[in-house]
Amino acid sequence: MGKINIAYMTEAAYKELKQNIGTYRENFIVNASDSSWVHQLADGKVFQSKSYQIDEFSLKIPFSPSDSKTITENSILIYEKLKHLPAYVLSNKYFWLWFMFERCYSVALAMMGEKEVSTFNNQWLLGGRRGLFFGIISRCYYRVALTVDENNDSDRYYLTRFTFESPSRFRELTWRTFSSEKRIVMGFMKAVYDVVTATGREKSCYDELVKDLSRLGSVKILDMMSENDIYDFVSARYNKYLSDTVSL
Repeated sequence: MGKINIAYMTEAAYKELKQNIGTYRENFIVNASDSSWVHQLADGKVFQSKSYQIDEFSLKIPFSPSDSKTITENSILIYEKLKHLPAYVLSNKYFWLWFMFERCYSVALAMMGEKEVSTFNNQWLLGGRRGLFFGIISRCYYRVALTVDENNDSDRYYLTRFTFESPSRFRELTWRTFSSEKRIVMGFMKAVYDVVTATGREKSCYDELVKDLSRLGSVKILDMMSENDIYDFVSARYNKYLSDTVSL
């Protein structure tokens, strides 16, 4: 496969799309496999090419939003193909708008559940707090980037697959500013993985675990704690939740 230049959606096109998303919602629904309608925006000045290049690649279309196997495979491929780009590109919403419309439009739509105006605002327009962590495609990239274990020679993506298998394990973290810190995410997710694997049990207490970690941060500076420190704390708390003996 060849190389292609990346692009950004123009600010004018983004504003027009955002201001009229209630109207354009129908375009998404009627044109589930063809994104060419987006070129109507901003008098046709929709995307601006940039000098960085990525490999041409194709994604599989999930059969439903719950097709975690395909979504995981796609997400790992997206990470592998984009990870060389600078952080300022990967953190730019206009880059992700181009990528969604031009490189994975049908895939992104297939991953959506409800297709309401609010959903498009959050998952396509990347609005609100922590927008990139809730974008339908950008969140896939970041979930992989923050869980790939580069020190595991046999399987770098074991923790990634565990994360995508049940997104609730990771979702509560994404509301917190410290979820951008790989060291903290890895310590948290490794602890959850090891407890679930060792005990064969799982409990939906991830919102409480994240609150516990936030409370720890109010007593100790999380930036000063190592991945192992985070791991030990989360492991201990999770095991207590499993035994129902934790006192908050």
